[in-house]
Amino acid sequence: MPGGCSTQYPAGTPSRGTPCSLPNAYSHSGDITTAISLFDAMPNPDAVSWNALISSYCQRGMYRESVPLFLEMARSGVASDRTTFVVLLKSCSALHDLALGVQIRALATGLGIDVRTGGALVDMYGKCSSLEDALLFFSGMTEKKWVSWGATIAECAPNDQ
Repeated sequence: MPGGCSTQYPAGTPSRGTPCSLPNAYSHSGDITTAISLFDAMPNPDAVSWNALISSYCQRGMYRESVPLFLEMARSGVASDRTTFVVLLKSCSALHDLALGVQIRALATGLGIDVRTGGALVDMYGKCSSLEDALLFFSGMTEKKWVSWGATIAECAPNDQ
């Protein structure tokens, strides 16, 4: 059976969506402490639950804390997905941590790079002052949509490109 959001529910849970949505709702309202407590009470959080919490950390500017959370996700046996990597690449962008971004890219490549991941990679390379890598990656993308174009333009503009 799948993990935390769709199978086991705490006593008194009123609906199927509640286990995932409650931590997310508290996080969005600014109460990350309650969100973490609710997440910790989940019996088997799945990738969606983990991604929501990692994303919540990023939305609160807790970029450095999102990486150990990702490692905890991996140690718990939950497989990462493309959403996980997009969020982590945003953390790398905000931290201007190219070395970590390159490591995340290596992990993400195993799942295949889709348009969202590609846009996040272009953004990460650009924000980490590696515009040449951003443009090289962008030029090699087989599918380019507004996300990847937007990221490329946003990274070229400050560099007068």
